[in-house]
Amino acid sequence: MRAIISVITLSLLLSVSTATSAERTDFDKINTQVIALYIHGNYNKALLLAEESLKIAEQNFGSKHPNTAKPLNNLALLCKTTGK
Repeated sequence: MRAIISVITLSLLLSVSTATSAERTDFDKINTQVIALYIHGNYNKALLLAEESLKIAEQNFGSKHPNTAKPLNNLALLCKTTGK
């Protein structure tokens, strides 16, 4: 019985970590796009994506998680650059 519970628990943990990994990949892709847009001077598009990235980070990681600092920093840089 214990072995069955262990296998079920492990399966659940693996499925959760896969979803988290996929969310993390999307989050990283958006942040990479923000940086590319910034480098190319597309500040308004970068600003919109940075706002989206921040919302995703807050929903998935929480407002005080270190992963939320990255899009927040990107957003601050874009606001400073655009004067907003």
